[in-house]
Amino acid sequence: MKNLYSYPIFRIFLIALVIGLVVLIGSYFIPPVYRSKSQILIGIVDPDLNNYQLSDVIQREAQTIKSYSQSRDFLVLVLNDAHVSYAEKDLEDGWIKKFKIETPANSAVIKITTFDNAANQAQILNQSAINVLKKQIESISSLKENTNISFKVIEAPSVYLQPVSPQPLLYALVVFLAVLFLGSLFFIY
Repeated sequence: MKNLYSYPIFRIFLIALVIGLVVLIGSYFIPPVYRSKSQILIGIVDPDLNNYQLSDVIQREAQTIKSYSQSRDFLVLVLNDAHVSYAEKDLEDGWIKKFKIETPANSAVIKITTFDNAANQAQILNQSAINVLKKQIESISSLKENTNISFKVIEAPSVYLQPVSPQPLLYALVVFLAVLFLGSLFFIY
């Protein structure tokens, strides 16, 4: 009977297993990233508009707010509200990646997701984003004078204690399968 190590497929499996374990262990050295989510509902009261026009205006306002919330000015206001110190050079590169603002199609809902290496800081950033939007909503609105805009938090900033990244088991499994696949291809050819 042949030695088990002499089979090429066993060597490929062993190499894939070792590399997968290295990735698994290495991913625990990556700092965790936590997220916080919230949702805001935008409403408008204007006696001069019918329901269809009102719906269209609300969706445009939600898009305007989304665009504003991706600006540098918004980011600075949020960081100041959260009492976070920052370097000017880190604003575009590092801090902007910690905010994700979405508006589903044909919706008056704005979804805010914030990310940070500490779960409570992600929630603080999210609450600060809501605070800044509440304060700035009148100034960024393109509505006329007699139109009232309402701003309602329908999902308060929540903290997810499970980090969104890294995902060590997923990373290890993907690397293991990739090495196994590539090693098998190398063995076949």
